[in-house]
Amino acid sequence: MSRFASLRHTELAKEAVSNKTIEECYTRIPKSAVLSELSEQCVKQWQNEWERSSKGVITKSFFPKIADRLKPRINATPNFTTIVNGHGNIKTYLYKYKIIESPMCSCDEGEQSVDHILYECKLLEHERDRLKAAVKVIPLQAQCGPEGG
Repeated sequence: MSRFASLRHTELAKEAVSNKTIEECYTRIPKSAVLSELSEQCVKQWQNEWERSSKGVITKSFFPKIADRLKPRINATPNFTTIVNGHGNIKTYLYKYKIIESPMCSCDEGEQSVDHILYECKLLEHERDRLKAAVKVIPLQAQCGPEGG
């Protein structure tokens, strides 16, 4: 099926599902199956666009697969969002747009970037250690599936 035909098929399916005035013209395919198929196709298209895009490098490092990102319920606080997308109150970001004069972290050990905050900053060492202690180690099989890879 051509890309155009596939997109048209998707549009018609969406219209059929959402339009309450169209009489049911099928008896074998449940509405839930159509919705599930549409959802699957949308995630696949989103993943293709995600992989082709040169934007969102930091976010992609946290969420390389769209389907995996959609599974857990994450409380998206402002701090979480700042770390995941690299935008906000991070000195390298503010310096890039000439909002501040220096990207250096208050610890004087390097520029305050997402990686510096998460892995290197001496001022956040205690919080980092507490987080490491709180995180449970997930068995390899649970991470990678039954084959462990």
